[in-house]
Amino acid sequence: MEELMKIEGLDDAIVGVASRGGGEDFLVYSRDLCLEILMKKHSWSYDDAQDYFEYNILSSWVGETTPAIMEEWTDFT
Repeated sequence: MEELMKIEGLDDAIVGVASRGGGEDFLVYSRDLCLEILMKKHSWSYDDAQDYFEYNILSSWVGETTPAIMEEWTDFT
């Protein structure tokens, strides 16, 4: 397996590796853990961390192996 693309400084938010049919594997990050790390690392409020995250991380596309961001789903109806 080729080295997987990472989001700098957020290794502790990695929750797994995902695959798509015929595509390359890619890392999966927890949105909640990413925000917690950003808040702690920069002493940011939740809103500041979320603004940074959405603009600089969530909106980034760097090709087929761009890491995915997972948000927990709690509606199991």
